[in-house]
Amino acid sequence: MSIEKLKLLAARLKDLLDHYAAFDPEAAELRESLARSVDLAIKGLIAKPLEFNEVPVTLAFMEGGLAKYDDLYAAYSDFLLKVTDMDDDGEEAEE
Repeated sequence: MSIEKLKLLAARLKDLLDHYAAFDPEAAELRESLARSVDLAIKGLIAKPLEFNEVPVTLAFMEGGLAKYDDLYAAYSDFLLKVTDMDDDGEEAEE
């Protein structure tokens, strides 16, 4: 898992969540639920992949109103896959 790549993905997700949370309560709720994971990733404090159940997962993109934000969905998916090391990028976990 590339810590630097995870930092970039987390920062992108945070920026988008901040943007949409300013006018969409559902995005604000997602921002709140992901805050701890995203902040730790931005600070480089996630050195090993998290278990899938350790990261808040949302159905808001499938069943809620967030589906209209393609960029937010992509950023969320990229972050989730990287932080759980399910992105299959072939990178070795950094020690």
